[in-house]
Amino acid sequence: METSLLTGATKAAEVGENTTESPNGAKKRTPVTSKTGNTPKRSSTNYFKQGTYIMEQKLIHHIDAVFAPYDNVAQVKEELTQHLLEKYRELTTEGKTAEDAYQTTVDSIGDIAELIESKPQATPARTVNLSATELANTDLTNTNIHEGKFNASSMGNSKFSGANLINATFKASDVRNNDFKNADLTGATFSGSDVHGSTFQDTNLTNATFKASDLDGTNFNGANLTNAKINKSNLANATFVDATLTNTDFSHSSVSGISFEGQTLVGTIFDNIGSRGLKETSFKNATLREVSFHHSDAKKAIFDGATVDKLTYASLKGTRADLSNVTVI
Repeated sequence: METSLLTGATKAAEVGENTTESPNGAKKRTPVTSKTGNTPKRSSTNYFKQGTYIMEQKLIHHIDAVFAPYDNVAQVKEELTQHLLEKYRELTTEGKTAEDAYQTTVDSIGDIAELIESKPQATPARTVNLSATELANTDLTNTNIHEGKFNASSMGNSKFSGANLINATFKASDVRNNDFKNADLTGATFSGSDVHGSTFQDTNLTNATFKASDLDGTNFNGANLTNAKINKSNLANATFVDATLTNTDFSHSSVSGISFEGQTLVGTIFDNIGSRGLKETSFKNATLREVSFHHSDAKKAIFDGATVDKLTYASLKGTRADLSNVTVI
């Protein structure tokens, strides 16, 4: 029905007819005349606008039908659709009628099966629920587990290096000594979990959350922790060498003994941390901009050689920190 309607509309446009409806419901076609009173000119702007729009929609419907039998071809389909629409428009610009341009374009498509096979398709990420599962010593290297659930699972000494774990959840899980090196854990959540001894080296932890978790001895070297939250967690012996800590929130966590020496911290938050939580935490030779120590006791933290902006300096003034060797910028 759709094709016949399109064809009918196209023919009406090509012969220059208007369609009107009489009081009894009958449709009547009347020729459209030009300003001179003669039959319509095929170069009419309205003719081409109407014919082009109809044929472009017809072409899109044809492409939809051709790709209907195939799965996971959205990207290939989109690329081909844009290419064919451009080809169709070029042909009409060159003077071909809408019908001729459409047919030439359709004839140029070729074998869709061969086209799809020639285009490498990315493996779709899977949403997997592995909660309350025994996963110790499991190798999930380079897997796609988008929004995976690993709640209350025992998965010590497992390998997730290079894996897609975006928005994954690890609640009350045993994640000890796991390898998350180079994995994508954007938006992931670790809550009430034992993560000690695991490595997140060069891992994307943007917007990730660690809450009330044991992160003793965890390796965050080179990790991207932008906008991450590490709250009410034990970070004893953790390392953050060359990590990106922009807007990272360490509120209510113990960062005692951790070295941030020589690093640049921007918008990092160390709020509500007592003197024991900042004991021997080293910011030696670090650069701190807009870093917050609100309601914290930094008396035993080390700031020798640090460079801080005025906002950070103001935040530190009430923490009992030794700022005698700090440069304010």
